Amino acid sequence: MHKFPLLITFTRLIFAILVLPPLFLFAPWQSEWIWAWILLGLFLLVGATDFLDGRMARLLGCESDAGRVMDPVADKVLTSSMFLILLTAGRLDLLVVLAFIAREFVVMGVRELALMRGFSVPVATWGKYKTFAQMVLIAYEIVNPAFYSHANSKLILFEPLLVWLALGLSLGSAVLYVRSFLRQSGCAQR
Repeated sequence: MHKFPLLITFTRLIFAILVLPPLFLFAPWQSEWIWAWILLGLFLLVGATDFLDGRMARLLGCESDAGRVMDPVADKVLTSSMFLILLTAGRLDLLVVLAFIAREFVVMGVRELALMRGFSVPVATWGKYKTFAQMVLIAYEIVNPAFYSHANSKLILFEPLLVWLALGLSLGSAVLYVRSFLRQSGCAQR
């Protein structure tokens, strides 16, 4: 039972790599709205495991180093794979997807460098907001009415707002991680 939260994390990782991409690429979700809603439900279910595994680990008193490392990795793989799928489907622009994915590598690199220097850069609250905004953007893009006959002009205008919000939180939180690293490593100019 104590390994169950870690099993949930690994399940999210497996779904992000082996289940969601084939479903999104080969299912008729791009032309049939009902499929989009089914796949949205599956994505939300997989995304909800991010909350579930951490909560269970704390409740069961079985938090582990493996869970602390693999949980954010599973989140990044899930969002990155979804962004690549949405890029392939023509739902998001290349530069936006590159910015999202590059941010993840920069933050992982900064956190790894901090560990090599003997300290850690903790997960920032803004990083959690970033993840939430990205998940909302992905969910919206899955069922974006602009790609279906159910187009509503008010909802279509919502897309750029979501993209810019998620992008702003992504890049802004990356800056905060870098500043935290520089401050802790003594490299920041005061």
